[in-house]
Amino acid sequence: MRLARALEQYMETQKFKEKSAQTKRAYEADLKRLVELASRVSSGKVSDFTKALVEKYFDQMYEKGLKKTTQRRRRAALSLFAQYCLSEELILKNPMIDAPKLKLPKRIADPYEGEDRDRLDTLELTGEDAALRALLRYAGLRANEASHLTWPSVRLARTPSELGVIRVVYGTKGDKERVVTILDELDTALRIHLGSPAVQTRRQTRGLVITNREGGRLTPRAMGKRVTRWGRLANVDRVRPHRFRHTCCTMLFERRLGAEWVQEFMGHEKMDTTLLYRKAANPLREQAFREAAKRGEIVIGQGPIPAELSTPVISLGIPPEDDSQIALDFK
Repeated sequence: MRLARALEQYMETQKFKEKSAQTKRAYEADLKRLVELASRVSSGKVSDFTKALVEKYFDQMYEKGLKKTTQRRRRAALSLFAQYCLSEELILKNPMIDAPKLKLPKRIADPYEGEDRDRLDTLELTGEDAALRALLRYAGLRANEASHLTWPSVRLARTPSELGVIRVVYGTKGDKERVVTILDELDTALRIHLGSPAVQTRRQTRGLVITNREGGRLTPRAMGKRVTRWGRLANVDRVRPHRFRHTCCTMLFERRLGAEWVQEFMGHEKMDTTLLYRKAANPLREQAFREAAKRGEIVIGQGPIPAELSTPVISLGIPPEDDSQIALDFK
């Protein structure tokens, strides 16, 4: 029997059908890669599903530097398929018993730097694009978080003494939550965004903050294409939504914010992850920020909005990393 046929039969089993639609799509894609590999390096028969084939599959996975969650999912997909083949006596030995251990890619900070950062920051964008850039750049939202963000989670400041916040639900199961302070640049972008009657209607009806051209949810995939277009317009390579998150985290350290506050702002589980970005911070940008702060030019979330478009906010204190060196005025 061909391995492709065995996969088709496996996907018809009740055990596979009981999985969520998202899991089924992911497992099917993972296992089709196995089938393609078997056809390329051997005969493509079920008997080719051996330890050697699994090792080649894992080698390809490591070369791509996939995330830990993706590696674990692919291992799980292969393990379940191997158990099925074994139960149906299509193979004699489980090829996953001695499967290679996961090799996690080394995590590095990859922010936009120098002229690339400046080009993307100053690229003339309007409407949904301008608001999306601000959310990615100054709130550090992940693509999926920005995609699902609704107006009830956004609380803009109504008075100069308040700070606006965004309530972000995240995690693979949506079981985690963090509160993100609305920085001045994002505050300005969101107020401009609310100048659109369509956006005001979405806010009043508890709708999405960012939508696609048809008014529906902008999926992470579509968001990636939109952001890639910004890169072409700004003449910047490797423009992806997640790199804006890296840039945001680096910027927070350049603005002299403490590591624990940055960790909470970004939603990092481990402090080691947060500290990667402190090493990537540009000392020249840091110095420029300190000088601007001393002149009293750093103001977060200023300016009122109409009362009917506002809700009470949570005031957050933002401790500078070294308040003996700089005094921030959060008005």
